[in-house]
Formats: sequence, C-alpha cells, structure tokens
Amino acid sequence: MTYTGMFLSLLILIYNGYRGINRYLSGFLFLSSFYIYLQLIIAYSKNVDLLAVFGVGFPTLYYLVGPLAFFYVRGMLKDSNRLGRRDAVHFIPIAFILAGVLPYMLFTSMEEKREVARIIISDNWTELAGFRPNKFLSTLANEGLKAIQGILYTFLLWGLLYQNRRKLFVGQGEGEHRKLIRNWLLIFCATFSLLATMRVVYSWILIQAPAKSDFLAMTYPFHFIGAVGFFGMNIALIAFPGILYGLPVAPAFFVKKRSDAPELVEVEKKEGQERVEPEKTGDRYTQYFSAEYLLELEATIGQWVSEQRYLEADCTMVQLAVGIDVPYHHLSYYFNYVKKEKFVDWRNRLKIHYACQLMQEGKSKTLTMEAISTACGFSSKATFYRLFKQRMGQTPSEYLEELGK
Repeated sequence: MTYTGMFLSLLILIYNGYRGINRYLSGFLFLSSFYIYLQLIIAYSKNVDLLAVFGVGFPTLYYLVGPLAFFYVRGMLKDSNRLGRRDAVHFIPIAFILAGVLPYMLFTSMEEKREVARIIISDNWTELAGFRPNKFLSTLANEGLKAIQGILYTFLLWGLLYQNRRKLFVGQGEGEHRKLIRNWLLIFCATFSLLATMRVVYSWILIQAPAKSDFLAMTYPFHFIGAVGFFGMNIALIAFPGILYGLPVAPAFFVKKRSDAPELVEVEKKEGQERVEPEKTGDRYTQYFSAEYLLELEATIGQWVSEQRYLEADCTMVQLAVGIDVPYHHLSYYFNYVKKEKFVDWRNRLKIHYACQLMQEGKSKTLTMEAISTACGFSSKATFYRLFKQRMGQTPSEYLEELGK
C-alpha cells in the first residue's frame, strides 16, 4: 500500500505535477505513504539498523502532511498553487519539532541509536519514557501534538469545502468537470479525516498500553481500517485520470469569463484549423471544461495572436499563459485535447504563415531571408528553412520563385 502511494506520487510529478496544484498532492501522497511505512517499521520491524536510522526523527515529516493537504484542496477550489505570506504559519509546527530533534538525528552516535532501536523492538516500551530525542517535547507530547494537528486540518479541509459548497453543489450546470472535482475532493477529505482519526486513536492507545504487544493488539483493527481507507484513495486516483495525470480539472465557474474577447483572427481560419466543439469530439477529457469556457479561451488566444505575440523569440506556452492570464495547465489541456496539436507546432505554423505574408507583400526585395527569419521569431536561418520546408513542402526560395517575386 505504501509503495503504491509513493509510486503514484512520483507518477504525478512526472506528468507536470511540479508545475501546478498537483505538486501538493504529490507531496501529500509521498509523505503520508512514507509516514505510514515508518509506523509499520516501528511496529513490526526487527531490523535494528533500519530502526536506528528511520525510527526516530523521520516521523517528524508527518507535520507536513496536513499543510500539503490544505494547500492542495484550497488550490483545487481556487485554481491557484500560490502560497501567501500567511501560509508560513502552517510550517511553524514542523520547524519547532525539527529544531528539537535534529541534534539527535545529526549528532547522536549510531550505537546509541541502535540501543534505542532495541528498546523499540522489545516488548517493554516503558523504558522509552526516559528517552527524549526531542529537546522540546517528550515522546508522548509529540504524539499528542500530531493528533491535535491532524484534527485541526480535518476541520480546515471540510471548512474549505463548506465555504465553496455553492461552487461544488449548487452552481449551474452539472458537467463532468464539476462532478470530477466534487467527488475527488470528498474522497480526499474523507480519507484525510480517517487517517487523522487513526492518529488520535494511536496516540490514545500509546498512553494506555505500556507494552508493545498490548499496543499492537489494540491497534490492529484500526490498522486495517486505515489501510483500507488509504488504499482506497490510491485506487480512486487511478479511477480519476484527470487528477493522476495532471489534466486540468478546475471547472469553468472558477475562471473569470472574458465577454469582450474577440473571435479568432483570420490567420487562424486560413490555416484550416476549425474549432473543435467539445461535446462532439468523443474525447471524454474534453468534458472537463464547459464549451462556453473553451470558446472564451479560444477567443482570448485569438486576441493574443492578433497582437502577433507569437513572433517573439522567447515565445513559449508559459509566456502565453502569463500574457493572457490563464493557468498553464488549462492551455496544456486546450492544445492537447481540444486542438489536438502541440503548442510548438501551432506557434511555428503561425510564424511560417507570417513569413509567407511578408514574401507575398514583397518584403523579400528589401529584406534578406535571414532578416525575415529573425522577424518571424526564429532562432536561426537554418531552423527557419527546415520548418518552412516541413510546413510548405518547399524552401523559401522556391516559394518566392513560385510567387514570381
């Protein structure tokens, strides 16, 4: 189960998860999976060296699980991955705990850590009472703080859903995008709540059970319940490919409409790129955004094209996203699943079209081919020639001869 969670977290990063909101989901999955793995090591492992290295200190990473879950849910609802200055408050607990435990992790001898590991493996955990790896908190106080933090973030997550209930449940329309986000966030928050509740139970049992055998006997049913819940969330990720593979999932009602955006400019229509009506493509991914939003997005891109921003030498999809104030993953979705064309191919097509316009207007009489390639935003004359021939089926010189200019 833990290996699956860590694998899925890496899979999310591979599919551009590091660029947007899914960076928080990836971090949550990895750290929560790793934390559960550490708990299993502490509870069941007999490997002294493994416990000596991972048994104390690394479980502190749990204090990042709640903040990452909060940033993820908030980011999904607001369609923004930015953190503000006030968000630094979420990192105070882990900073405090790390300040207390780092001296042990860095400066305690391996032999002393092995001795602690032997106590963890033994049945008599009462000996751990005199052991204090954290200078600021006792072991039981640390466990209690984890429980309190988990419950606090449970309330924060459900509070976010409650604040945005109209967007998720009452908004107009019931497209796939709305159902996707609503169902997934409900599953995510329910799973987090279950894990946080398990953390409270473990902390309480740890206080009541001085012997390891008693602790394992009392927590076994809860281990099973927590495992089913966490593994269920991993399976749900696979069932929601729009989340797992980083496809845009923010519904159109989270995005400001641009009612004054113009239609696509004529240069787009001349190239034979017809608009794709989302409902008629047969591609289920195209249902994540409403048809109205996709048309608004297309018109906004058309305005950007009419300003000939694509001629800039450093024109990238990131620059386009910044220029029209649209999330990067919305554009990635638009080009890949609506236009079914790579951004670079679309951009180069526009540049070649502009080059053809210049030659049709007789600019080649006053400009060299190298100057024309520079005016079209190509990095070199060779690149211009290669892409021109690839697009037009002939070199620029042959194209000029055909024009008679």
